[in-house]
Amino acid sequence: MNKWMKTLFASTMCVVAAVALAQGPGGPGGQGGMRRGGMFGGGMGMGMGSGFMLMRQDVQNDLKLSADQKAKIEAISQKYREQMRSRMGGPGGGPGGGQGDWQARMEEMRKMMEAQDKEINQVLTPQQQKRMKEIRLQLMGPAALMDKEIQKELGLSSQQVSKIEDLQRKAGEANMSLFQRMRDGSVTREQVQQAMQNNQKALETETMKVLTPEQQSKLKAMRGAEFKRQDPPGGGFGFGGGRQRGGGPGGPGRN
Repeated sequence: MNKWMKTLFASTMCVVAAVALAQGPGGPGGQGGMRRGGMFGGGMGMGMGSGFMLMRQDVQNDLKLSADQKAKIEAISQKYREQMRSRMGGPGGGPGGGQGDWQARMEEMRKMMEAQDKEINQVLTPQQQKRMKEIRLQLMGPAALMDKEIQKELGLSSQQVSKIEDLQRKAGEANMSLFQRMRDGSVTREQVQQAMQNNQKALETETMKVLTPEQQSKLKAMRGAEFKRQDPPGGGFGFGGGRQRGGGPGGPGRN
């Protein structure tokens, strides 16, 4: 699987995992449901923790990170990457394992990402932390509304949350289907990329329809000033987007 396909798969699995954990083993409203905002329950999305975001050169530039901050963040990120690689590499550590194993691994990863975020926040200034939250909301797009804290801040009703979860589930299924068709060779990489962009636009439109005008205005304010994203050629879907040219903080080719 090449780098672009890994990025696509990771992007799609973010949505699939989020909805799966939001619903729990019993499905929507079923027994054992985990109403934690899914993988977004900790105030950050799967693949959109601070460590993943700060791999992006455009995020580093927007935050105006110093060389010292980049070096400290890279050391923290490397530590947690090694931990995640070790914890997620065993039996049942991927979608092919049992549902219980998969959900347990995702929950473990969520906790590690929360711990990583806390360490990184100690490196950032209060203003940079605030801006990170704004950028995260912009990069995550509609998936940000799976975050329990965002739902609470916007005042979403249980009915609105259910509608958003259903839209996210359908989007995840559609993108997984595209991924499979690309692996089968029935569609090209370019066709999949365009289809996913179209799917994302449609998801954004339908999700906004679920919100009231007041909630839409509040979400816009929470996103802050426009983030000028610069995705690498052939990738970048707003879920970590893969490592951009120049790599992560502190590596070759950084400012």
